[in-house]
Parts: sequence; C-alpha cells; structure tokens
Amino acid sequence: MIASDEVAPGLGEALRAAGVEAGGPETLGARVTVVPVSAAKGLEYDHVVVVEPAAIVRAEARGLNRLYVAITRAVSSLRIVHREPLPPALRRAGPGMSAGSGR
Repeated sequence: MIASDEVAPGLGEALRAAGVEAGGPETLGARVTVVPVSAAKGLEYDHVVVVEPAAIVRAEARGLNRLYVAITRAVSSLRIVHREPLPPALRRAGPGMSAGSGR
C-alpha cells in the first residue's frame, strides 16, 4: 500500500489493529507493506494499492509527480482506494476504460 507520508503511519497502525500483518518497506515477510510515497521511488511490487491519491497530490508542490511514482510501482495490478474526489489527472478514463471499471 502506498499513501501520503502523513497517512502511511496511521494506515499501518489501523491494519495491525485489524489483525493484518503490516510493516514498512524495511520489514521483510509482512503480509502487507505500507510505504510512504516519498520512499516508493525505485521500488516495485506485484500488487499495489494507492490510498487517497488526493492527499498525495495535496501534500507538496510536486504532489502530481509523487502520485505518478505511486501508480507506476505496480507490476501486476493496481488498485486505488479513496474517499475524497480523485485528482483531475485520475478522473479521465482512457479508451476502453471507465472511471469505475476497476481496471
């Protein structure tokens, strides 16, 4: 899971409180790895869940660059979870996709 630097620590705590084995990028063997977006560059994961993209964009002047890094860490699958409206760059659906298609 990749989240803004502000959200990531609380996300890891919430997962552990729910009984999910979660650790940071330095933790080997955790079922779920929670990575602050500032530490995601250069990493690759089979499956990535990006949490609250709007918070990533809003966190700093280069927020859209950080979001790009977050969504390009996935090798096999990418999921985005959010409560806030998606940033405009993610609202545009490409050919053959709809904003809610989950692809």
